[in-house]
Amino acid sequence: MSVLRLLPLALLIAAAPVPTPLRDRLIAEAAALPPEQLAFERTTKSVRTGGGTTTRSNLVERWDGNSWTLLSVAGAKPTAAE
Repeated sequence: MSVLRLLPLALLIAAAPVPTPLRDRLIAEAAALPPEQLAFERTTKSVRTGGGTTTRSNLVERWDGNSWTLLSVAGAKPTAAE
């Protein structure tokens, strides 16, 4: 087998994260929690410019452990279509 074939494998092994006790404990504790305790919200702000216009978008979504729910669009309650 040529060295060139082994090079990608060697790079993958070298790039693998080194396990640490803290990281392993955090992963184990998170895996033990029920999904409803892992809920969180995220806010996405985006700006699109082009053609002489600027469009701004602010979205707030909540993850309940199973799916995303849209909470607000530009600070207002989302419509049924959104």
